[in-house]
Amino acid sequence: QIGLIPESSDTARQQKGVQIYSVYQPMEEVGGDFFDLIQFKEENLFGLFISDVAGHGVPAALITSMIKAILVNSDSFLKNPAQFAEHLNKKLIPLCGQMFLTCFYAIYDNQRKELTYIRCAHPYPILIRKGSWHFIEERGSQILGMFDNIVFENKTIRLETGDKLIFYTDGLIESTDSQGVHFLKKLPQLLNQFSNLSLQELIQTIYIKMIAHHGQKNFNDDVCMIGIEIQ
Repeated sequence: QIGLIPESSDTARQQKGVQIYSVYQPMEEVGGDFFDLIQFKEENLFGLFISDVAGHGVPAALITSMIKAILVNSDSFLKNPAQFAEHLNKKLIPLCGQMFLTCFYAIYDNQRKELTYIRCAHPYPILIRKGSWHFIEERGSQILGMFDNIVFENKTIRLETGDKLIFYTDGLIESTDSQGVHFLKKLPQLLNQFSNLSLQELIQTIYIKMIAHHGQKNFNDDVCMIGIEIQ
């Protein structure tokens, strides 16, 4: 499964106008969290896909491998997030059974400094700009893999040099402490305190604080977090 995601690194990567840093930690030996970085021939375009299959273990990992295969063979849809989400949904409906997934797919244009995206029931991304932050709470579409009558619509936001974006699966925010309190409750305070850190330091700090919140590395769910910074 590690072979399905981009090669990990202890240092942030530079790619088409953005810096990237990621953390990926399955709950079990295999899991349902997945992300990919989409390469385009155009020098100004960069794609990012993140998804979370409901459930854990081998069944979720099998769906994940199908998602990767669909991504690899969907060149004609990838430049339009809404069209790709519709295509992915149609492909997955006969394959998922009672399983489903959430996802977020975005294309960044480094000439226009615009992010065009589709959010399908996935947790809201976080935008950090000049020391302040907010969740990008645009209305999204439904879960994928179950319903064939979903309306998909692209959203676009303008970005600025120095902006940081954090994408993640619900394993991050739903991690609980001994009292059953979700990490989501502590995340705003951490963002207020650490948003001026470098991208790599910020992602590492959030991950370390989540482990401390949970009390151990054996999480309740898979954890996937990707940060990008606009160059």
